[in-house]
Amino acid sequence: MALIVHDWCARAAYLSGITLAPVPDEEAAIALASATANMRDMDGAPALDALSRWEPSFRPVVNGARRRPENEPLPIPCLVGTDAARRHGGSIGCRRWGVGLPHGALVRLDDPSDPPELGVFAPSPAFHWLLRTRGLGFGQALLLGCELCGTYSMAPQGMRRRPGPLTTPGEVADLLASVPDGARHVSTARSAAPHLLDGCASPREAATVLYASLPARRGGYGLPEPQRNHPVALNARARALLPAKRAIYLDLAWPESHLAVEYDSHGHEEGMRPLEDKDRLVAAAHMGFEILPLTPNMADRRERLDAFMEEVADRLGVRQRPLCRSTLERRARLHRELFTPWNLW
Repeated sequence: MALIVHDWCARAAYLSGITLAPVPDEEAAIALASATANMRDMDGAPALDALSRWEPSFRPVVNGARRRPENEPLPIPCLVGTDAARRHGGSIGCRRWGVGLPHGALVRLDDPSDPPELGVFAPSPAFHWLLRTRGLGFGQALLLGCELCGTYSMAPQGMRRRPGPLTTPGEVADLLASVPDGARHVSTARSAAPHLLDGCASPREAATVLYASLPARRGGYGLPEPQRNHPVALNARARALLPAKRAIYLDLAWPESHLAVEYDSHGHEEGMRPLEDKDRLVAAAHMGFEILPLTPNMADRRERLDAFMEEVADRLGVRQRPLCRSTLERRARLHRELFTPWNLW
C-alpha cells in the first residue's frame, strides 16, 4: 500500500531536507489508487519515521492554529483516493481527493526505484498550496503561496532561510490548468494564483508588495509592482560615503520614478534590511532616489499604512479614486489577512 502524507507532514518534509523526487503522473495515479490511511500498513517506513521525529516541534503550533490542546499528539494526515480508504483510516487525519491528480501533484519521499503502490509520497509544493487554500482567505492563500515561491520557510520555531523556492508561480499555474473538472475547493487557489510573487525574502516583504500592487477590486492599491532588492551602482560621490561598497540594494524600488521603500526595523529579523545608517540613505539620495521608510508600527495599523500607500501613489503619479463601501471592506479584510500573524498550517 502507498502512503501520501499531506498537511503538516508535507511541511515537515520540505523543512527536513528529504529529497523531493518528482513523480511521473502515471505513477502518481497508481499511488493515489492504492493509498492507505492505516499506519499499520506502513510500519517501519524510514521516510515516515523521519517525518514523525518532527511531530513534537510541530505539535504546539499546529494545535494552537486549530484550537486543540497544545500537547495533543498530531495524527499523520493522509491523502487517499476513495471513501473506503478514508473509512479504514480510523483516527488518522485523512482527506479524499476524488478526481484525477493534476500534473506534477506528488513527490516521492522514499526510494523512487520501489513500486509506486508501496511508496511514501507527499504533495508537491504547488499541490500542497492548492490543498491548503481550502478554508483560507484570499490574502492568507497568497501569503502561503509567496512563502512556497520565496526564499524563506515558516518553521515551528520561526522563519528560516532557504537557498531557493520550493515552487514557482508558473508551476502553480501549470498544476491548476491540469486540475480535472469536478475538483472541489479550488476557487480560492484559482483566484489567488495569478497574483503570486516569486523570490520574496520574508512574509513582511510579500505582504507589503501585495498590499501595494493588488488591484482595488482585491483590496490593494493597484500600484506598479516594485522591484525587490533592487541594486543601485554607486557613483564616486556616493562611494565616498560608503567606501566599502560598490552598490546598495533597496528593499522595494520603482527605478523609473527614482522612488524606494525601505523597511525600518530594529530587529529586522524578517529579511528586509533595516535603515542601517544615514550614510546609506544619503548615498541613495546622491543616486537620485527618494527613500520612504516603512516601520512595523506603520504596516500593522491599517490607517497608517493606507496613508503611507497614498503617499507612494502620489509620488508615482497613480491616481487613487474614491472607493465604495464594499471595496473599503475588502481592503480592511486584505490588510487583516496580510499583516495579522497567522499559522498557515
